[in-house]
Amino acid sequence: MKRLLFLPLLAASLLTRSDPTNNLLTNCIIQEVVPGKKITVAFFTLYHEGMAQSIVSAAIPSVSDHVELHHVAMKNGLMEMEEIRSYPLQNGETLFAEGGYHLMLWGIKNHPEIGSKHPLTITFDDGGMASCEATVRTMEQVMKANKREN
Repeated sequence: MKRLLFLPLLAASLLTRSDPTNNLLTNCIIQEVVPGKKITVAFFTLYHEGMAQSIVSAAIPSVSDHVELHHVAMKNGLMEMEEIRSYPLQNGETLFAEGGYHLMLWGIKNHPEIGSKHPLTITFDDGGMASCEATVRTMEQVMKANKREN
């Protein structure tokens, strides 16, 4: 009798279990800060698999206290950069690269050295997070890396 009651409970728990989500953050790069400036950009590749999620924020606290999600788009025949509040993920790879989606880092605390590594964390709308070590690269290195990705 106990087995008969247990089986329906087990089946119900398996049916209501949430679909697992897998997020892998790679190729994390911070572009060098141009002398005299207090802004820069960061890029990454994210592999998302599972339930629908959106990126809602990012942080690189050792470099900047203010990081925004941004997109470059054509408006009235001109390329314009705009902040976005979230980025909905699709299953498969998502690329944040020059000329498209990227992270803007404002109010740079210090000019991080080329080659230095800094923790980058992405936060999702369900409270989940993904992290990686972002390496500071020269503008030339960033452009070469983005050409290989596109």
